[in-house]
Amino acid sequence: MGGGRILKNKIIYLKLLVLVATLVLPWSVNNRNTSEDILKLNESTLTAYESLICDYSITEFISNNNSSDYQIKFDTTSSIGCFSKINGTSQIDSEIVIYVGTNINLDLLIQSFFWLVLLSMIPISEKYNIKYKNTSILLLLLLLGLHLTSEQYFYNLNSKIFSTNLANNYLLYSYLLGVYLVLLTFVNILENRFYNFTNYLPYIFLVVGTYNTSNLNFFLLCFSFLGISQTLVNKRYKLMLLVVLVFTTFWTSQVSQSQLFFDVDKLKGFSSSSYNIYSIFFWSLMYFFLCCGLVFLFKNTIKYIQVNKLLNNFLYSGVLLTVLSLFSATGPIQNLYTYYYLGLNKRASSTFESVSGNAWRGISPSAEGVGEFYAFIILLVVTVTLKNKPARLSYLQLSLIVVNLYGLYRSNNFAASFSMVLLIIAVFVFHYFKSTKLKYGIVFGILISIPISYVIFFNTASLDELNRKVIKEGLEISYIENLENNEYGLTAVEQNRFLELLQNQEDLKKVSTSLSYLIEKYHFSERNNLPNVTSLISSVAYPINRSEKWGIFIGKYNPSMKTFILGTGINNLVDYYLHHPTKVNSGLVLPHSGFLSYLVYIGALGIFILILLLIIKIIRNKNHPLFIVYVLFMFVNILKSDSVLYINNFILLLFVLHLDKLNFSGFKNTSSDINSS
Repeated sequence: MGGGRILKNKIIYLKLLVLVATLVLPWSVNNRNTSEDILKLNESTLTAYESLICDYSITEFISNNNSSDYQIKFDTTSSIGCFSKINGTSQIDSEIVIYVGTNINLDLLIQSFFWLVLLSMIPISEKYNIKYKNTSILLLLLLLGLHLTSEQYFYNLNSKIFSTNLANNYLLYSYLLGVYLVLLTFVNILENRFYNFTNYLPYIFLVVGTYNTSNLNFFLLCFSFLGISQTLVNKRYKLMLLVVLVFTTFWTSQVSQSQLFFDVDKLKGFSSSSYNIYSIFFWSLMYFFLCCGLVFLFKNTIKYIQVNKLLNNFLYSGVLLTVLSLFSATGPIQNLYTYYYLGLNKRASSTFESVSGNAWRGISPSAEGVGEFYAFIILLVVTVTLKNKPARLSYLQLSLIVVNLYGLYRSNNFAASFSMVLLIIAVFVFHYFKSTKLKYGIVFGILISIPISYVIFFNTASLDELNRKVIKEGLEISYIENLENNEYGLTAVEQNRFLELLQNQEDLKKVSTSLSYLIEKYHFSERNNLPNVTSLISSVAYPINRSEKWGIFIGKYNPSMKTFILGTGINNLVDYYLHHPTKVNSGLVLPHSGFLSYLVYIGALGIFILILLLIIKIIRNKNHPLFIVYVLFMFVNILKSDSVLYINNFILLLFVLHLDKLNFSGFKNTSSDINSS
């Protein structure tokens, strides 16, 4: 017994040593064999550094330039020989930028190896044998070949020698071979830890898994592989695949003009960078297989979840997320390391200063997305504890909650915070009050007080102004120029005479179909009375501060009737973003609503089906209040955020939808100590 524990500890220490080596060695192996002093970086030596391309390694550079008066960025187009070496410098305004060489093949191997070692630290469970492993990997490699072809422009920007030509293409073959080895290793790890995997799900917010030089994600590849393997053996999945292929056929048929490149920015790894037949096919199938893999994992492991361990891992992951966010902002090398080894979609915040109304995202790509995660952690831990009275939180757990509250505070996500508090109050009321009438009376009183308080204390707009707010925001970004002024110098837009724009054929061409529809509804119906669609959208958007963002979306969203009903393809915003010219066609301006994003993806019919399925699931679980609480939290926040566009938030959503099968009564912590996680 004691010998086994000693051996287990030795293995853990060995893995930790391997992780440390992975952090150090890739950036040190290209050091020069010379004692020559390394130049001190300043404005006067910038020119000298330009002549020393691919000469100094980053570790050598840092050893003589340990200040934080510069920023480090990756040059993703470097050769293998220039990996980890200084590959250029520049000065932008007063800031000096250092470029470090990376390589698409080495990034795949180094980053994947680091993440695989982390996964191998999950405790071993009873073995689960995955069927059709080699076949599934082969099919996934074929899909990846399609991906590399469809998004060739993205990869050309990240590799000087990238090509999809099969003749003597060692880069392509070595890359696919690397993916094969990664998946083969993942299969071995997963099979031996299958029933323990879900206990450690929260750490996906810490290790995001996006590759530095690829528009791919480690977890996307791994769980899509699992989805393919299960589709090969599950008749229901095969039938669903046929449905997906029918939709994909429609989406590809709507491609009238291919878009070669779209900067996915912080959506990297989970969104297409091009719009063509092959990219639509790839992302549709990968999304389907990802969902199949995750659903299979959750369904088969949910009953093996240890509630204490799960809650503690959520708390720990939130704390580590906060700590690493603070760490990444302390210097350029720390910022570089967190980005590379955590597989971030976007470089972490380089300062402690908040932006956009006091929102600080830390290592996350989205302050809203990470705010929802922090709020969910607190909601989950507090409500499960309330339900399992006399169980109580330990002092350590309370301390961990405080750190998570700090992270929530820095994210400045009011919607997540507010919905979290309301739902905790609701759980408290339903658990501690005996009278059914009193329970529902209190909850109803709280809900009705929200809109009343808003109207009395916060609303500064007139009803008529509120109803047309979204329309005006949409027209602001439309290319409507040379409008005639009246005798007071006012245009038709300024006078709220929007219908005149639609009566002018030239102006009508510059207005999106969705915006013209809302303008018509505004003028030809009882616009001041709900449920007029224009008034309804504006009334919802204004109090949650989405008038501008949703107005921009409506100004850009230009579907035909077919694409409005069925969408344009999963994980593809390219056509929506570039097809209809507006004043906001540069930079990534998202719809700021998961529902609107999925309206682009799968259309109104797809949204309707998803909502219907959700309602059915809630009705079936009407006697499972905690499940309903968590589902409500997720979907209330999805209404006003783009969190489901990030793979970790998306995985969390799918996990929450399976919590109806989890026995929350398993939480029994009454000690002052926290259980080991």
